[in-house]
Amino acid sequence: MAGTIERGAFTLFVSSFIFFITSYVIYFALGRLLGESDFGVYGVIISFVFIFIRFLMTGMEQTVSKFVSETPKKHESVKKTAFMLQLSASSIIFLAILLLAPLIAFLLNDLSLIPLIQLVAPLVIVHPLFALFSGALNGLKRFSAQAAFTAFYSFAKVLFIVGLVLLGFGLFGAVSGFILSSAVAVVVGLVLVGVNFKSEYFPARKVAAFALPIGGLAVIINTLMSVDLFAVKALSPALEANLLSGYYTAAGSIAKVIPTLALSLSSVVFPLVSATTFTKNLEKARFYISNGLRYSLLFIVLLSSLFLSLAPETLALVYGERYIPGSFPLQLLALGMGLFAIFMMLTTIISAAGKAKTVFTIGFMVLALDIALNFLLVPGLGMEGAALSTLFSGLFGTMVAAAFVRARFRALVQKRTALRIAVAGLLVFALAPFLPGNGTMVVFKYFLLTVLYIAALAAMRELRYFDFVVFHNIVRK
Repeated sequence: MAGTIERGAFTLFVSSFIFFITSYVIYFALGRLLGESDFGVYGVIISFVFIFIRFLMTGMEQTVSKFVSETPKKHESVKKTAFMLQLSASSIIFLAILLLAPLIAFLLNDLSLIPLIQLVAPLVIVHPLFALFSGALNGLKRFSAQAAFTAFYSFAKVLFIVGLVLLGFGLFGAVSGFILSSAVAVVVGLVLVGVNFKSEYFPARKVAAFALPIGGLAVIINTLMSVDLFAVKALSPALEANLLSGYYTAAGSIAKVIPTLALSLSSVVFPLVSATTFTKNLEKARFYISNGLRYSLLFIVLLSSLFLSLAPETLALVYGERYIPGSFPLQLLALGMGLFAIFMMLTTIISAAGKAKTVFTIGFMVLALDIALNFLLVPGLGMEGAALSTLFSGLFGTMVAAAFVRARFRALVQKRTALRIAVAGLLVFALAPFLPGNGTMVVFKYFLLTVLYIAALAAMRELRYFDFVVFHNIVRK
């Protein structure tokens, strides 16, 4: 069983890695093909619609994963109920976006966004259905199939989004490509997972009661991940708002790799914690929580340290030197998104324990703080003010969520473990300026610093024989 879990974690990690690579390809291409201003508009539009998409897909994905993992024999009825609920909700949101597009554009201080907001609206219907099928595979612990499904979607996005821009359709082509790739993924999901509409009844109220708080939390978290960009767009001088949004979109796209990577592991931890708390096996739940947090922290600190150390070089490599003005915001976001990654991992654990309302409350407090900080800091500090808002609110959320997990499960990362990982991260940051490397050689610099990070952890005995056994179980055939 342990080997299956480890390989499941690995396959999902690989699919997440593919997702990161393809996302870099998309953003790298769009940043260069569209230019800074149109790239900023693309970032704002996609970030806006994904607030609603996350509401639909995260709540239902985790709900389907939970109920399928707890009652595998009823997976067909769970899928049917979830499918109908999600399609109904997404249709309502789709119509609302169409009708409210002028108001949304006004709030973003740019009425020229109205046709783009209306164009992107169908994405709220097709994309969440992809997540529903992914959640069903996760709940059945078919991690390899879930990973393959996610990888397919990743490549489809590159094909449609970049392809339409290269064909000359510009910003409208990029948005349309996103919709088309999601639609294709839904068709594949219907073939791979399917929905049996003749299956027995599963209570819709039960599904909705669990999904709504998680979906509400997803709205909060995704707004937290995007409100800084909205603030840059809406609160900056009109003549340079799109340009600054382009710089900030580039910086944010790199920094957001950190929480996305960490959550690849939480997608495995969620059903495991859910199942163990359902059977009241708290000892095993503590094991999954402490180890999941530890391995997540290892990745989070490494990536945060690398982006903090090499912000200008990374932006120049990925987007070109004209995006270097986003370097300082990227450094601040490297810390802020690292904290948000830990926060999101902790809230996933709390949700898996059936405490979705608690997570919603914590998330709402963090969002309120983030919005207030953006209104306070962005008018005077611009992009840097937005990034600082993310940093401070991420710190607050992590502290509150960690306190709850500690009180509920009596399980967190040990203090000495956190200290050793922090020391290794600081070592990377301190030595990075002394390593030569510009242009494509930055990749080699990343490699050297990663080796240094691993060596430091091994020297402090934070990486032990057990970890190499886990790694062996992951990669063995």
